[in-house]
Amino acid sequence: METIEHTLLNCREAKLIWKLAPVQWEGMMEQHGSFRNWWTSISEARNRPEGWQHISLSVHILWQIWKARNELEFNGKKKEPWKTIQKAHQEWLEMVELDIKETRKSTEETSVLHQQIPQLDSEHGTVEVRIGVTSDMANHGLGIGISLRQCDQGFHRGWAIRARSSGSNLVDETIALKLAMCKAAAELLTEVLFQVQSPQLLNYICTNRVSDIRLATVVDDIIQLRDLFHMCSFCLVRNDKTQLSSKLSIHALGIILDEELWFP
Repeated sequence: METIEHTLLNCREAKLIWKLAPVQWEGMMEQHGSFRNWWTSISEARNRPEGWQHISLSVHILWQIWKARNELEFNGKKKEPWKTIQKAHQEWLEMVELDIKETRKSTEETSVLHQQIPQLDSEHGTVEVRIGVTSDMANHGLGIGISLRQCDQGFHRGWAIRARSSGSNLVDETIALKLAMCKAAAELLTEVLFQVQSPQLLNYICTNRVSDIRLATVVDDIIQLRDLFHMCSFCLVRNDKTQLSSKLSIHALGIILDEELWFP
């Protein structure tokens, strides 16, 4: 009986194709009994350098194996394994080139808008993001202050965000960090240092071991969001109410809509 595993991974022709492929998945042979397990294993490569390219090329190889199978099944035409790899590699390169062209076009179209306000350019240094949290337990209010700083540019940028408190200071700070990462990613920052005030939160991020289900989901989101940056790190800072982020969090308790602010 033909199965997904047999067609794409285990049949003689598929094995020859993967042997010739420019991307090799070492240690994956034990996963060939289940396509789901095999795919889950190679998907973990997204966290390594050029991991997404390797996964993308593998998708093209899978697609060409399927097309070669159909050509033989319905038209009686057998395709040599090296030709299957050649076609997969060619289409993958065309896709990469198209993505580069689209990115360049998008950059050119939006460059005028970006010139209208000063930008934090992380190519010239790491952008420091500090998060301040003020909770109003009586009214279930949560004020979040986010400040961005880059030493060589000499100015600050920030956000004041009002949300609903979870009733836990640790959960509130974790949610605030997630929101700060989303804001930084939306600004297309590439090198970012997030400054947190809770040692426990920093430990959770480093170990990804969380027993509280409310925290586990948000911490997992934070870990996934790290992949949006070229360099993303976290450090511990003391709770200082005189900091801009803390002042913004207090201000946020009195607003209705989120505010973006610039400071000289």
